[in-house]
Amino acid sequence: MKKEILSKELYRISDFLYKNKIVFLEVSIDTMKDNYTDIKFGELYINLDKIVSVSNQAGAGKKGMFEIIKFADKYNLPIMLIASSSMGSDLDRLINFYKEFGFNLIEEIDDDYKRMIRPKKQKNIYEMLYIKKFNEFGENNTKDYNIEYKKLADELERF
Repeated sequence: MKKEILSKELYRISDFLYKNKIVFLEVSIDTMKDNYTDIKFGELYINLDKIVSVSNQAGAGKKGMFEIIKFADKYNLPIMLIASSSMGSDLDRLINFYKEFGFNLIEEIDDDYKRMIRPKKQKNIYEMLYIKKFNEFGENNTKDYNIEYKKLADELERF
């Protein structure tokens, strides 16, 4: 698919999330100019510059990431971002947030900036969250886990 068409669709998603007071995104479709483990020179990828909650609702950041990841998986695109504490965020908390969505830390630029990539099409986002919750609850608590998973899926769909 052409970069221009992907950019327009991504803009529509970003605009929808902002107009519905969920998150503000600075996001673009770019062409890789370096080689990384999960993105090769010349490949298209999603460059996520900024994601800022504009909602007082808990989970707004997760909803924003969920929408970007659905788009990335639909078109089999990797996502790259730089996690930063420059806006007052706890960097470790931020890195763990992105890891929940399948991002890998690939470069420590300095103490305050870490480059992360989510490779092309991974497991379905619900499946990833399911596995994470399952690991938290353990094999002996499958019933509790399934209840928790259903609540999480409902929460994401509510936005």
